[in-house]
Amino acid sequence: MIFLPPKRRHACLYVPRAAARGSKRRHACLYVPRAAARGLAFLLFLLVFLPAFALPGYLPVRNYSPSAYAAGPQNWAMAQDPLGRVYIANRDGLLRFDGVRWHREHLPNYTTVRCVFIDESNGRIYVGGTGEFGYFLQQGVNLEYHSLVSSLPESERAFSEIWNVIPDGRGNIWFQGDYRLFRYDGKKCVSIPSSEKILKSAIPRGDGSVYIATESGSLLHTDGLRLRTCAGTEALAGNRVAAILPHGNSSILIATAQNGLYLYGGAGLTPLPTAVDDFLIENRIFCGAVAGNTFVFGTVNGGAVTIDFSSGALSFINRNSGLQNNTVLGAGFDFNHNLWLCLDSGIASVYTDSPIANLLGSLHEIGTGYASLAAGSTLYLGTNQALFTLPLPILPSFSPPRPQKLLDGQVWSLDTIGHTLFISSDAGLYTINVAGAAAPARVEGVPGSWRVRPLRRHPGYALASTYHRFHLLKNENGVWRDLGEMTGYDEAGGRFEEDSKGNIWMGHWLKGVFRLKPDIAARKFVSSVLYNSHRGLPSDRNNSVSKLRGRLLIEADGGFFSPDEKGNLMRDRKLGAIFPFPFPVHLYALPGGRTLAVNERVAWEMQRDAKGRPVIDSTSFRPIARQIVPGFESFSVFNSGLIVSLQSGFYCIDPERRISDLWHPKAFVAGVYAQDDSLIYAVSSGKSATRILKIPYSLNSLRFEFAMPEFRDEKGILFSCILDNYDKDWSPPSFTASKEYTQLHEGSYTLRLRGINPVTGEMSESALEFRILPPWYRSTVAYIIYALITLATLFFLYRLLRRASLDAARKVEARNEEEMRKLKEETERETLQKDYEIAALKSEQLEQDIKHKSSELSNITMNVIRKNETLLNISSRLERIQHQVKPDDSLHRELEKLRALISHNISHDDDWRNFNQNFDIVYENYTRRLTELHPDLSQNERRICCYLKMGLSSKEIAPLFNVAPRSVEMSRYRLRKKLNLSRDINLTEYLQQL
Repeated sequence: MIFLPPKRRHACLYVPRAAARGSKRRHACLYVPRAAARGLAFLLFLLVFLPAFALPGYLPVRNYSPSAYAAGPQNWAMAQDPLGRVYIANRDGLLRFDGVRWHREHLPNYTTVRCVFIDESNGRIYVGGTGEFGYFLQQGVNLEYHSLVSSLPESERAFSEIWNVIPDGRGNIWFQGDYRLFRYDGKKCVSIPSSEKILKSAIPRGDGSVYIATESGSLLHTDGLRLRTCAGTEALAGNRVAAILPHGNSSILIATAQNGLYLYGGAGLTPLPTAVDDFLIENRIFCGAVAGNTFVFGTVNGGAVTIDFSSGALSFINRNSGLQNNTVLGAGFDFNHNLWLCLDSGIASVYTDSPIANLLGSLHEIGTGYASLAAGSTLYLGTNQALFTLPLPILPSFSPPRPQKLLDGQVWSLDTIGHTLFISSDAGLYTINVAGAAAPARVEGVPGSWRVRPLRRHPGYALASTYHRFHLLKNENGVWRDLGEMTGYDEAGGRFEEDSKGNIWMGHWLKGVFRLKPDIAARKFVSSVLYNSHRGLPSDRNNSVSKLRGRLLIEADGGFFSPDEKGNLMRDRKLGAIFPFPFPVHLYALPGGRTLAVNERVAWEMQRDAKGRPVIDSTSFRPIARQIVPGFESFSVFNSGLIVSLQSGFYCIDPERRISDLWHPKAFVAGVYAQDDSLIYAVSSGKSATRILKIPYSLNSLRFEFAMPEFRDEKGILFSCILDNYDKDWSPPSFTASKEYTQLHEGSYTLRLRGINPVTGEMSESALEFRILPPWYRSTVAYIIYALITLATLFFLYRLLRRASLDAARKVEARNEEEMRKLKEETERETLQKDYEIAALKSEQLEQDIKHKSSELSNITMNVIRKNETLLNISSRLERIQHQVKPDDSLHRELEKLRALISHNISHDDDWRNFNQNFDIVYENYTRRLTELHPDLSQNERRICCYLKMGLSSKEIAPLFNVAPRSVEMSRYRLRKKLNLSRDINLTEYLQQL
């Protein structure tokens, strides 16, 4: 053991007595320079724990930036509730993260929260900050804050910061201020003053005593309500204590910023040397945490480092490994011992149980990994940019190793035959003698190549698969030469294998699998057989060839195939049952008899138990699958593990490490929101709902938010749900952590939630019962009101019926009277009907008379027209005879008298007054109505109107006026103008409609 007293130039090295001759003690103390002691301690640490360094690399880190959690950059502490939700003490308040959503709560004075502790027994979330400490407790859907400062005496309320909150296991909660400790017993607070500023506090033992480290380097502990100095801790004087942690069953680990780690057992301090002492001192420890045997120390400048004192495993976590900030202000482990780092700017979670570690960190720039191989003291890494090398062994370090470029070009595979390393690249085929230090040598004549395999039946020969054909290689005195192309096969090259009979099997990505029989002497393939969907394979596509522990395998859609002695393909049903995938997977043999099945979807490991039965691990290597480069995956044995080539570089795999199953996250409904985005339900303190959630009908459109705290995978959780009494089947699994239902009818419902963990493959189910209350018009009260209204209506109807029965007799009497009245009215109606019929007969008779008068008037008028025409004819003949007689003749005078008599008869025969009276009788006072409408008409014009009303033509009217028809036409024209009729109105129709 090495003892490093602080502030001394020498260290004491305890060695066995056999090594210190002459000593009577069991051990002897050798004083050596302090620097040499530290180096010797480091060497001893390496010798003890060297196997732990077999697989170096940087653990996966998941960062949360201030913009992601929407709060201040500085974070100080973490805690976890029974549901698995993580709480972070942040500059702007208390943060909560359920794996999907971030929430924030404020202290009453809106100051920084520096510490947090969750009491699972009562759901209280104790916090401390600037000038404030107390606890949050969920009330309904809100976290309500309860301050404990008011329980202190007025004189003790003036404190600046609360840096830590810790339970003592006896029902007390302790808060650490700058110069005081506060103890809260559930009812009141008491304080213990300190004469010096308190830097750190902890309860590292089961006795409930609080240990504190002061600014001067003193270590004290509580004894009741007093502080006592810890015996034998004088060596801490002048040191800044950064962490006080439990170590083993009875020891306390004390981390200092200047002198590394110490163990304290109650009597004195013992230095605890580690391989990272110089790192811890140089970068200044600021905080620490422990889970089991794993300790983490956060530093001011160098990120964090984890140490497992049982195995010696080290892991550096800093910007090189993906950490967004190297200043660690707080650290803590979650239920699965995964690490949370509270940074000066941001938050990070580290997957400490990951069997996969990034070999070169996240800042490397060597490109996509295609192939790796450890040969001798060198690790070769082939990428899409070049071939790189790293010296072996690779030990954990703060800075990742820097690969050296050896050869430019895309390197597809690395193969060895004896001491020769073959480098297949797009620039051609190269070789390196791994037993020496020779530079890569080009195999002249071989173009861009994919792979090299030795021909077991032809020692000294090998085949190289190139971009176009196969090339035959021969070893001549340790130098491989190209003998030229192999003829007989012209398809593109790729991965191939040789079977026990010397046949070459080549998978073609479109056509199937070729079996080629080579003739080395003739440098040709003498036969080529194609196996496809017509010859034993499920499909022509996606077939590949590999060897598993010397056995040739064809990896195809839906299973594995091997050729039998006759060359027929036989399905391997045992392997198919172990790896039941409908798509091709590639199988790799791992150390210890394990088998790894990998493609871009899955990464399963199989090992056999003591009875030889296969045991499948489908989760530990799952992160590999998403970064596989299809067709270019590569696994190489490295010490006791593997190196895998992935999209983002190279990763180390420890097959012995498994995902922690200390705690399994559960799926739950985190919150329920109404359509107005108001929160109506929030899960509380990890406890399931004890009563059915009741929701008003006005809020029957709901959004359910889900959570299942799994922080190791950025892809989150796959959620599926079904609403009983509404959905017919489960919803398809989705990364969407919410579900909306609109316009739910009143009734009882159960939302069943299923969460599928992508890291572990586990499935969790939970249920939330709720009830949509009916609207007011369908509520119980409403139905009571409806019943009362119905009863009142029935009572009212009863009263009506009773009143109706009382009125029945009166109604009968009234009915008789009504019948008598109706009989009388009927008689009167019959009388009136008879009177009406008589009046109708009279009206009909009158109408007949009018028609007769009209006919008579028409006949008289026609007779007058014919008489006048006859008289006019006679008058015109007399006039012709008169012209033939001399004027002084008596006959002439007689003829003159006859003509005058005829003219007089025509004039007086048309007695207008009599005609007018008859006309008005027939046509209902037509002339009076005509005169009222057109008072300026002359008598002749009214006569013309009457004749037109009767339907007489101009020719028929002319004799009545003793004029020519043309004169009647002229009169009609003048009449239109007097009546102001437009040209489109017919005069006769107008007068007849009047």
